[in-house]
Amino acid sequence: MLAPGMVRPSKVPASLGTVGPAPRTFRVTSDEGLIHGIRQGTRAFARALGFSDRAVEELVIVVSELASNIRKYGIQGTLELAQIEDLRLGLGILIVAQDETPAFDLSIALLDGHDATGKLDPATVLRRRGIGAGLGAVARFSDQLSVEPWPGGKRLRVIRYVARPKPSPAGGW
Repeated sequence: MLAPGMVRPSKVPASLGTVGPAPRTFRVTSDEGLIHGIRQGTRAFARALGFSDRAVEELVIVVSELASNIRKYGIQGTLELAQIEDLRLGLGILIVAQDETPAFDLSIALLDGHDATGKLDPATVLRRRGIGAGLGAVARFSDQLSVEPWPGGKRLRVIRYVARPKPSPAGGW
């Protein structure tokens, strides 16, 4: 039995059928056309879980940013989508993006105008193909976001629930 707040992939006995879509894994390479397929796959996956139209498009922004970052900085990697179920929060989606670049300080990278190395020089923004707002957008459209090292590089984990949790008045969950 899971403690309250613990997240696990949803599993249903075969005799009961599946609750939602099967997990999906997308390879991310320098091929621009792959991102379109990832967006379409994410739309279908999120709709099958019961996300609203607005939430579906927010999740498309999340995977677009994560895939774009893999292409820009990691050359290649994977993006995985899985259904999860939290005992308190219900159904959701787990998005895992991993590539071969090292982990970074998420608290710095989440600040608009920053990247994994710190504050961006405004003179270099056009050259670097980004304004440093992408991971901040990922965080705003997510219920949980974390970055962790793994033997081949780093892994970002994003969770979004169909019924988004409301922050407590004290600012916590």
